[in-house]
Amino acid sequence: MAPVMSAIRDLDRESRILAQLPPDDAAFLADRLERAATVPPTRAELTERLDDRDEFIRATAARFYGDKSKSGQADAMAGDLGRATEVQRRDGFDPKHLAVRRILDGRGGSPLSARQILNILNGVRTPS
Repeated sequence: MAPVMSAIRDLDRESRILAQLPPDDAAFLADRLERAATVPPTRAELTERLDDRDEFIRATAARFYGDKSKSGQADAMAGDLGRATEVQRRDGFDPKHLAVRRILDGRGGSPLSARQILNILNGVRTPS
């Protein structure tokens, strides 16, 4: 019985939070919450997510690490992913930090290895 009550309290809390947001932001967040709580993705959805992830990683590498070789980009990005909480600037988050956080969030907070990043930069599909 306790897990059910906890879930109800969570829904009530989510509703209160969503009610405080501007309508567009509330709709966006409600959609994200709903998708996160639904059934696991199909193979096609998973492939699409991985394609999006890989494209974002390649764009991030080009934007923030473009002065390095692909191997250097992979090493530098893996290092930043590993210490993402330390990339924050005093006056907020810089664009590089936001990109690194997006990559981490897409992986449930776990960083990619330099080898996996290099494979992505080279267009080779790697698991998760």
